[in-house]
Parts: sequence; structure tokens; C-alpha cells
Amino acid sequence: MERTHLELISENLMPAINQVRRASVWAGRIKEEEPKLAASTLDALTSLEFAAKELEKAFDAIDMVDDFYTEED
Repeated sequence: MERTHLELISENLMPAINQVRRASVWAGRIKEEEPKLAASTLDALTSLEFAAKELEKAFDAIDMVDDFYTEED
């Protein structure tokens, strides 16, 4: 290889290394936050399940009231 090619490779190597370092730092931060994200996702799912059950109870109550008034007629 000619010296100019090696110089070009050398010039581009440091920015590439810096980008890989930055990506590694971000990957580490994401890995640190993963348990918190998983816990909050689980909490959200639990809340949604509770809300779905309560909504189902409300629909059951509405059906019972509708049935009661339908039977009276």
C-alpha cells in the first residue's frame, strides 16, 4: 500500500474508534436502565390488566341492569 492510503486509513480510524466508544457507552447506559424499564413495563401491564377486569365488571353490571329492566317489561 502506498503511504497516502495508509495515512487516509489512519485519519479515518480515530473517528471510527471514537464512534465505537460512544456506541459502547450508550449500550452500557441502556443495559443499566433495562431492569427499570422492565419493571415499569410490568407495572403498566399489571395496571392495564386491573383496568380491564374492572371494565369487565362494569359491563357485567350494565348487562344486569339491562336484563332487570328488560324482564320488568
